Amino acid sequence: MKLYGRVGLLFAYLSASLLVVAQAAPTAPPPKATGVLNSSSFNIQGVSPSATGLSVSIEGQNVAVLNASLEKQDPQTGNYLTVLSSVGIADVPSEISKSAEGIGIAKFPILVDPDPNTSYRLWLWAKSADSGEMDWGNAQSRVFRGYPPAAPATPPTFKLEFGSDQLSVSTATDDIRTLKAQWQVGSDTVATESTTNKNPVVGLKLAALQSGPGNQLPSLILSLEDPKTHQTQEARITLGVAADQGLTQKVKQAKSDSPSKQTKATFSWQDLAKSGVGAILTYFLGAL
Repeated sequence: MKLYGRVGLLFAYLSASLLVVAQAAPTAPPPKATGVLNSSSFNIQGVSPSATGLSVSIEGQNVAVLNASLEKQDPQTGNYLTVLSSVGIADVPSEISKSAEGIGIAKFPILVDPDPNTSYRLWLWAKSADSGEMDWGNAQSRVFRGYPPAAPATPPTFKLEFGSDQLSVSTATDDIRTLKAQWQVGSDTVATESTTNKNPVVGLKLAALQSGPGNQLPSLILSLEDPKTHQTQEARITLGVAADQGLTQKVKQAKSDSPSKQTKATFSWQDLAKSGVGAILTYFLGAL
């Protein structure tokens, strides 16, 4: 009876030891063991992942340097496997670097999957001085999940308005955006205009098209960029002319007329239906 009791106690002790080992923190950066006191203390309050990295809310004091490692959970076994062993930052929030306890947000350049079903565990170590003579403090950990993927951005609607001497490009935006428009003839960019504003508008001079090859119609390249995230949406419009002989002759005639007659040149809706915007551009470029 006593033997069974001792065996049971031994089995319980070994099980508890294995559990402690399984949950132990990853190995910290190699200790210096110099006896230099590390007076930092901290706790992780929360982890917010995003497409730019991790924002970690930390409550602590006397924190001068932070070092992190990241583990990812294996969906088959449930075990956490190390994916990053050491990522340090010296840009520690001032709120946790003081002798009085505070809460600050530390940003780590650590990217995780945009998948809320994936579980991660972040480990942090801290020092009270940026010194190689000091050991890292006790590790703290926090489990979190990947972030939801961003919803597809609504494509912008570009408005094109042909004037007598330029093409105006505009788009409606809720926030400040950078709108850029380019004329491209063949492989050459012959004009570029951009502006950063809310509801931006730019104008591309039609005269710039004369510097390109005379036997090609241009392409129009449009882009809209968020200056904060640098996310860019782009559209490329390739223009062409599908004109019959009658329309081609009409364009040639308008091109060869005197300036006074050119101002009175007109194209019917039937003409435009045959060639679209190409008919207007052909008027400026000459018939192909």
